[in-house]
Amino acid sequence: MCSVSVSVIIPIYNAERHLEECLDSCMEQTLERIEIICINDGSTDSSAKILERYRTTHANMIVLNQKNQGSGIARNLGIEHANGQFIAFMDSDDYYADKDVLKKLYNTAVEKQVPICGGTMVSLGNENDKRNTFQKNQMMYYREFQGTSAFQQFIYLANLLKENEITFPPYRRYQDPPFFVAAMVKAVKFFVISDRVYIYRNTDKFVPYNNANISLGVLNGILDILIISQKNHLEKLHADMVIKLMEEYIVYVYKLIYNKNGDARKCYEKVIAEIDETLLEQDGRNIRKPKLMSDYEISWMIDQSLRREKTLLERINSYETVLIYGAGRAGRAFYHYLLQRGCSVDITFMVSAENPNCMACGKTVKSIKECIEKKDDALVVIVNRYNIKQMEETAQKYQFKNIEIVSFDEVQIFGADIVGEETLQIF
Repeated sequence: MCSVSVSVIIPIYNAERHLEECLDSCMEQTLERIEIICINDGSTDSSAKILERYRTTHANMIVLNQKNQGSGIARNLGIEHANGQFIAFMDSDDYYADKDVLKKLYNTAVEKQVPICGGTMVSLGNENDKRNTFQKNQMMYYREFQGTSAFQQFIYLANLLKENEITFPPYRRYQDPPFFVAAMVKAVKFFVISDRVYIYRNTDKFVPYNNANISLGVLNGILDILIISQKNHLEKLHADMVIKLMEEYIVYVYKLIYNKNGDARKCYEKVIAEIDETLLEQDGRNIRKPKLMSDYEISWMIDQSLRREKTLLERINSYETVLIYGAGRAGRAFYHYLLQRGCSVDITFMVSAENPNCMACGKTVKSIKECIEKKDDALVVIVNRYNIKQMEETAQKYQFKNIEIVSFDEVQIFGADIVGEETLQIF
């Protein structure tokens, strides 16, 4: 019998803004015999001082320090030092939904005799997001679930991780999904409760996928999951990875190859080779195995886009006002891209909804009706992944005269840092 019920592992890097709320949430848990393991991942702000202050007043808190190596390696260090029967993972800007979360998860895991137990995750400011919610208490099998995200809403039997050497890969991005999938595959089944257990803080952050280490991390993470899903005949998971690769990340991979990154080329070839056409067919969503692009084909595509970028910027700078039609992920990324390129035009976010009542990049999002007075003089830039044709027809219906369309792929090729979260609010 372990002397510690649950070890909570928290990687910390420059987290001073929300760290105290996170730590208080852990310290207030009613479950007896918990320990909090904080890994300071080379923070340069006041995080280390906050950790030391809490450590001196809480006997169940352990602080470990390492040079900055990323959250995955930090969590692995925490796993090594964990004394708990179960392990929980907390991000330094998140918090538990209430004081009884760990008690509910631990008691349920012990009662149901499962190696993994979880509950509902809520995105702060986007409570209507149902992606990581469970409607009832039930036993589930990973074969039926095949998810890859929200690993923080579960607790894991320490022996499951340690005996099977399940750790986080040392990637700078996308290290969580391979860990989660490996743990779930080994566990086979898990139990979930409908209670809210974890509050995830959405922030208006931009992820620098143009950074080679970031994009290579994603590519390697997708490769890991493709291999696991093929080995375990998980057709939905396998197909999901192909969709994620081609819809979200492939352009960044192409850019690395365009810039003669040999590691990206090799990993890209491995990824395409691991895609199993039989599993894609079994998935039933009519997803095809992507073609392996040659260096010549990639170079031609990127060169064409860069020429288009030059023309687009010249046109944008010829206007005093630009209306970015679309305030979601692509639109906000395009806004920051224009700032990075030194565009000095007045920029407004515009959407089809009559009463948007939201913010994007610190700006009030306006309805298309509110912007109609600018229909003759402003340049409307439609930036979206979906519904572009419909948005163009709407802009024409309102008689906007000057319209440019920028696809999601173009936003990525131009060099915009893509928004990591869907929320429009900043917390």
